[in-house]
Amino acid sequence: MSEDFFLSVRGSISDQRLDAYRQSYTDTDVDLLGRYLWNTALCEALYPTLQNLEIALRNNIYNATQISFDNCNWLDEPNILVAQQLKSVAKAKREILSSGRNATIGRVIAELTFGFWTSLLALTPKLCYPDQVHEENLAK
Repeated sequence: MSEDFFLSVRGSISDQRLDAYRQSYTDTDVDLLGRYLWNTALCEALYPTLQNLEIALRNNIYNATQISFDNCNWLDEPNILVAQQLKSVAKAKREILSSGRNATIGRVIAELTFGFWTSLLALTPKLCYPDQVHEENLAK
């Protein structure tokens, strides 16, 4: 590989990114680029599986929470979600509406970030103990 070619690639990718693939001070530029390209190919191969895992996770979280609270509109409930989560839902709906589409529940579920869904898995009493939340709300 010519040095000019590698310098061009290194300038486009960045020294810091390629140096992350350095395992030894004897590694050549070809070693670094080879590892970088191998990592890219590995990521491409894993992407469909990770994408489907994310879809399955968010749909199952939505469905389980809907059953648990007996409420298909739980994404709009301040008694279930915390303020930041409600803001994420509102933002997702705005994004959908701004693209000229209806904000159906399926679209909202898909538009919400992976971080939103994983935030629901934190030990949040509202989601972990829905019966207690219902009892607290009834007592008010």
